Amino acid sequence: TITIKPVKTGDEIETLNENMIKMQTSLFSTISAISQTAKLLQAASGEMSRSSMMLSDGANKQAAALEEISSSLEEMTANIHQNTENSVKTDKLIEHTDKFVNQIADEATESMNATKKIAISINNINALVNQTNILSLNASVEAARAGNQGRGFAVVAKEVGRLADQTKSTATGITDIARKSIAGAENINNLLDMVTPQLHQVVTLVKEITSASTEQGTGADQINLAIGDLNRVTQETAANAEEIAANAQELSGTATKMDEMVRKFKL
Repeated sequence: TITIKPVKTGDEIETLNENMIKMQTSLFSTISAISQTAKLLQAASGEMSRSSMMLSDGANKQAAALEEISSSLEEMTANIHQNTENSVKTDKLIEHTDKFVNQIADEATESMNATKKIAISINNINALVNQTNILSLNASVEAARAGNQGRGFAVVAKEVGRLADQTKSTATGITDIARKSIAGAENINNLLDMVTPQLHQVVTLVKEITSASTEQGTGADQINLAIGDLNRVTQETAANAEEIAANAQELSGTATKMDEMVRKFKL
């Protein structure tokens, strides 16, 4: 606090006086700089401490949010994998159904073709019956011409005609049944023709759903891994922020001690 005035003695006293003035000026600058630095350190460390605490608090909140997201994503991933499994099972079931429908269509076609052959055979039988009736009538006429000698033959001819009529009646009934069977088989084929393309479309859609679910499951697994890494980094960030806050507090304490030591000097 004392101002050293310059002296002009021309000896070592003048030199010592000049050096004392220089030392006082240098010491004043040094102490002032240290005091200002200590105050700046206090302010910076305080700001650093507050910022690091805010960073730590934000990182902890982010970690908690990531844990909730990870939990929800794990549940969603489990549902995606379950949907994928169900799609695969549905795909196999529909493929089996498709094969079964194709088999039914083939059997219905074979049944219809067999029924048509039966109808053709019955038509042939009807033709034979008509010929038998004609022969029976001719035999009856010849028996009538033969008189008493042709009575027995007339009875046989009549019986043949009756059997031919019964055969024709039976054949007609079978023909009606065959027609109904053919109509039913054709209806089945028509329905199968309508259902088969739709079933094929369903098979294609299920395959696409299965493929999409598989890709979603893979993507969800990758997101889970990424969130796990992000959560780990966030927790490390929170720990580092807390460590920075502790170091900042320690630095602030050191700056305070430095300022207290500098205050011993009166500037």
